[in-house]
Amino acid sequence: MVLVEARGIFWPGGTEMAPGHLAPDSAIGGLLTIDNGGKVKVALDSVFPRKAGGFAAALPFEHDQAAPTYIEGLLTEQRQHVLLLGTHKAGGQFNSSWISFESYLAAHALLSRDPIPRGLEEVKFSELNVNLRGFEEWLGLSSIAFSEDGDRRIATYVRPENFSYEIDEMTVSIEFDLLSPYAWPNLKEISMSEQASIRVKFKHSMNLEDILKEHLGIQDLLILLTDAERRLEWPELTIAGTKTKCTAYFGRHPGSDKAPEQSDCLVLFPWISDVFGKVYQLWRNKRKVLGVSVFLCVRGDGLPPALPPRKEA
Repeated sequence: MVLVEARGIFWPGGTEMAPGHLAPDSAIGGLLTIDNGGKVKVALDSVFPRKAGGFAAALPFEHDQAAPTYIEGLLTEQRQHVLLLGTHKAGGQFNSSWISFESYLAAHALLSRDPIPRGLEEVKFSELNVNLRGFEEWLGLSSIAFSEDGDRRIATYVRPENFSYEIDEMTVSIEFDLLSPYAWPNLKEISMSEQASIRVKFKHSMNLEDILKEHLGIQDLLILLTDAERRLEWPELTIAGTKTKCTAYFGRHPGSDKAPEQSDCLVLFPWISDVFGKVYQLWRNKRKVLGVSVFLCVRGDGLPPALPPRKEA
């Protein structure tokens, strides 16, 4: 399934541009696609300028030393800034009497409504935020009260208190909110839904590789607690020293769309809300030592030693 399919303009990372300009004059049009598994590809309408000219489209990546290792860009209709990292050639075509063109794959893509600092192949981040869509049952969300009074139908929402946990290198919080329409005076229909997210604020800036490992660690912990392989949403990252928030895309297992039911979860969040920070810290420490093989070290009933025993209905 294609998540992003958008046209824009692109240029090799670090290309100089005039002050106040959004893009250099040498930017080239192209199509950016990102699929559900995080495969990132940009198909250019032409060839990035370099000494080999259009013939560069026919050169394999290992022989094209001038090919960019990161690409910057702008998406036209979406009005988003793009930073593609870990890029390599993914084909092209040289034509002596027509337009030559080339394509690139990227290991990571950052998309943002805000300007992404230019000329940065190594980006640092201060915060990770992940929407917990699909984990509402595990969280035990039920704060919307509905009542009837004659012909009146009343929906009341009181936002739960957020949970915050201070651990060695970061602050982890579970934050709650409500998705609802704008407050127009009259509506013919209305829809409201609770949502929650997990936010990790780091005391020291993190590089992209490490912050994505943190995202993977959250994913694995939720698999263990819910006994389901529901995939997490793509993370929103805050670039260190700025207010710029960007969505990160990267290669990963597509996982499952099925949301875990409350009755199927091994451990519900309300059961461990007071000690979730300790659970998170223990899980993080074990992953540092054992890596993903920590799954092999859980107890026979599927729970690590720090978690309470499973409650039977």
